[in-house]
Amino acid sequence: PLRETVLAERKRVLIAMGLGMLGIGLLLHGMLRQVLTKPFHEMVQTAKAITHGETALRFPENRADEFGFLARFINKALDFVTLKQQELQEALEKVRESEARLMAEKTLIEVTLHSIGDAVITTDATGRLQYLNPMAEKLTGKQLDEVRGRTVKDVLQLIDEDHRRPVESSVDV
Repeated sequence: PLRETVLAERKRVLIAMGLGMLGIGLLLHGMLRQVLTKPFHEMVQTAKAITHGETALRFPENRADEFGFLARFINKALDFVTLKQQELQEALEKVRESEARLMAEKTLIEVTLHSIGDAVITTDATGRLQYLNPMAEKLTGKQLDEVRGRTVKDVLQLIDEDHRRPVESSVDV
């Protein structure tokens, strides 16, 4: 009977220790879930929402631990990126408006140059032809598409009206 009593007591002690350990394990699990898993899960959910277009969403900053620090840091970075995106959008809109104005001015200039009765030839800084109006095309006998990018001396020969000798183009000098 003593041996059986000792075995039964050991069994009760081991069961009590096992139940105590299980309780401690469950308590630790709950604490870790609250302290680590839940904040991670919330941050992941917020990050997913932001990547799916909810750009105004921010991470909760109310914690005083590392999660709060990370949330504040990431939120500042998101605010900075959002500000830069807005600035970029505004700059892009200004560029588009400027481009539209330039295209309107270019169209007006082209219409004006086409209606001038004198020959008009334009070149770039290297003396290569960029534009001939219709009168210049008529006088040279060449179409703009044929001569664009060529030099003036390749397209027309200038003659001194008094001496009837070739003259060097001032564009080529």
